[in-house]
Amino acid sequence: MDLREFAEKNRVRLNDRKHERKFRITTSEDTIHGRYGEIVADPTYGDDVLAVKFIAVPRSVNMDKKLRNRYRAALAGGLRLKRKYGDAESTFHFDPTNEQEVSLALKLVGAKKRRTRLLTDEQRRLIGERLQAGRGVPSRMPALREKHCTGGCLEGYLGSDGALGVPGHENREDTSFDAVLVPR
Repeated sequence: MDLREFAEKNRVRLNDRKHERKFRITTSEDTIHGRYGEIVADPTYGDDVLAVKFIAVPRSVNMDKKLRNRYRAALAGGLRLKRKYGDAESTFHFDPTNEQEVSLALKLVGAKKRRTRLLTDEQRRLIGERLQAGRGVPSRMPALREKHCTGGCLEGYLGSDGALGVPGHENREDTSFDAVLVPR
């Protein structure tokens, strides 16, 4: 089982870009980020070997006590220690088919589960109707143009023919954007 299959099966976020931006980290491989580290594929030991790395995220934070506690819990839970970096940071391998090891690894690394919504048929129908109604709404720009042109507040934006003075839109009546060009 590779990391993508593992993430899909266990409903965890793979390559969480929001997490990467928040903690200013970048990765070039597929990872499952967590509060206390990450889960990655370890190809040096085989194709289907997954590793949980307990690391300080962001790197400047002192998380030694929390990482040491996770190190002890992983050893007690039966995960196999592969590398130890200093006092706190470590890497453990686990079997992705063993449910106990998987749940322990996900819990210890602090990975977020993907949210799933269970909708009834009635809720799905109502959402579909709202989407269809929203797609059929005409542009609000002609109404805004009429409303604001009478007071002369768009004089600098309007041409002599009453069209908006936006580049590329001089002679178009139908504008497909909802930008309001009125100073407040």
